[in-house]
Amino acid sequence: MNLRTTAMTLSVGMLLGLAGQAFAMSVSAASGPITVNGKSVTIVKGKPLALKAGDVVAAGSSTVTFTATSGDTIRLERNGIAEAMGDDGRRDSLYLREGVGIGTLSEKTTFGAAPGWVTVPAGAKAKSQVFIEVPAAKKGSEALYRTNSGEAWVQYHSFQVGLTTKHAVTLNTDNKRPGLVCYRTHQQNRGTVIVKKRVQGGMIISEVPRATSGCSEPQGGNSKTKISNDISSFKTGKIKIETDFGEGKGHPAELGPGTYAIIDNATGAITVVFTAVEFDILDRAVSLTTEFATLTQSNFADVGKKKPGGGGSSNSNNNDQ
Repeated sequence: MNLRTTAMTLSVGMLLGLAGQAFAMSVSAASGPITVNGKSVTIVKGKPLALKAGDVVAAGSSTVTFTATSGDTIRLERNGIAEAMGDDGRRDSLYLREGVGIGTLSEKTTFGAAPGWVTVPAGAKAKSQVFIEVPAAKKGSEALYRTNSGEAWVQYHSFQVGLTTKHAVTLNTDNKRPGLVCYRTHQQNRGTVIVKKRVQGGMIISEVPRATSGCSEPQGGNSKTKISNDISSFKTGKIKIETDFGEGKGHPAELGPGTYAIIDNATGAITVVFTAVEFDILDRAVSLTTEFATLTQSNFADVGKKKPGGGGSSNSNNNDQ
């Protein structure tokens, strides 16, 4: 399955197939005592504890297994906290407030954190195993997502982030700015992470290589989108951008470390600016890891063919790559 070309919305067939089904998340096992809504509970083998929307489970020193009616499971590691979100008529859902959770999911269950909800592509032949980690200090804004097996989408407002097997990304968001997503792809990724954003005229598609930090944020109200590649990204990594506005993909551009692009949300036109990026948004929410600190930095981007005379910016609207 190609995540790059997968539609952002659930298929009609999936919606019809799931509509009317009843889903119920339960605690099916725990290695020791846990707390549910602040009260100590011991799970007896063979007697799962049914949860309702809003129930909060704290693992404490135990590990906890949640099971949906579909048979999908999510394991909450020690010291983790999760909240049952109930059934929206299509899928049961579990929200990871903090800690580590590992979900083995089909399209009938969604597992998420503040920066987005994980879903499995409709029609997937096998379940996907997804790892989520939410640091306690940033539980309202940051999470690490990794696919141990299979493929998955992380959905957040108008964004979808596509992960193929054994790919990972750390996402940062701000609940006061739903149009802003920052990301850091991991050093071990072998391929790219797909970031899609739905805008007025169509879709902006970014392919983000390994060891790359960037942000997508609104500009000029919601008339434009700014996509940045941080100066500290892997020196040879370039974010590839295309726009799909109903007439096929076009306006391709590439962003090297220390550059950014402004995309017109109505036309899809892309302008790349050759200026080092100073990431002051979110108080540098996308913190750099030790592996990033040792990478050589560079400052250039490619878009279209080079024009005589150079210049401070280039518009890729000429489609002459």
